[in-house]
Amino acid sequence: MRWAHDRRRFFATLPSAIDGVFERKLLKQTHGRGTFVDVYAGAGDTRTTNFVHGIPGAASGLTAVIQTAIDAGGAVKAFVYDNTFRSLENSTRDLALSIET
Repeated sequence: MRWAHDRRRFFATLPSAIDGVFERKLLKQTHGRGTFVDVYAGAGDTRTTNFVHGIPGAASGLTAVIQTAIDAGGAVKAFVYDNTFRSLENSTRDLALSIET
């Protein structure tokens, strides 16, 4: 891992911190709607990799693959959604709207 190099870049949210507690707090702010969380800013003109965790789970479960994307230098985002009380149809709609914006 290139931690010395990575620390010079902006970590919006550490991947391991996007757990169930983090998700519940964020979902209160978004009134239950799924949204992307900026994990890593990446280099200016590189691609963005978006991660969506499975049901059940949280983005923190994807830490290893998220770290691989960070090491590649691109921007990284994780989709946070309610996989307990919100329907998969609504969460899928939230994801589609988040990708559009």
